[in-house]
Amino acid sequence: NSNYAFKGVDFSVKNEYFDDLDLTVSYSYLDSEDSDNDLMNELEYRPKHHFRFQGLYQFDFGMSVNLNVEYIADQIYYTSEKISGETVSVRNEVDNYTLVDINIVQPLMVDNLEAYIRATNLFDVNYYQSEALPQAGRQIFVGINWQL
Repeated sequence: NSNYAFKGVDFSVKNEYFDDLDLTVSYSYLDSEDSDNDLMNELEYRPKHHFRFQGLYQFDFGMSVNLNVEYIADQIYYTSEKISGETVSVRNEVDNYTLVDINIVQPLMVDNLEAYIRATNLFDVNYYQSEALPQAGRQIFVGINWQL
């Protein structure tokens, strides 16, 4: 596994023009390969495209709302299949997916206490980051942060 090669580019733009609003858009491209393996030269579960949008709005009364949207595309994996009595590696594609997370935080009476509600995978998208390892569906957290 010593001849893996990773080539790519990351691009990010952040807008802080508005006083209470931060917006970030980013894109990552990754080309990964195993130069030792002619049959399976692309590395598994390394997405070629990763788009992200993040927005954070801070209200005057202290509440903040954070939205995160990620789109993951063009991942592959290999399976072994018997064809004409011979075992061969077959290239497969992982389904593209979009994840949406939201986090709402409200400071309470004192500086070191805040209440929050957070939802991850808001639209309950079924997706895999690696073979046979499904990721959690929608999760909703409600709680209080207290910093001593």
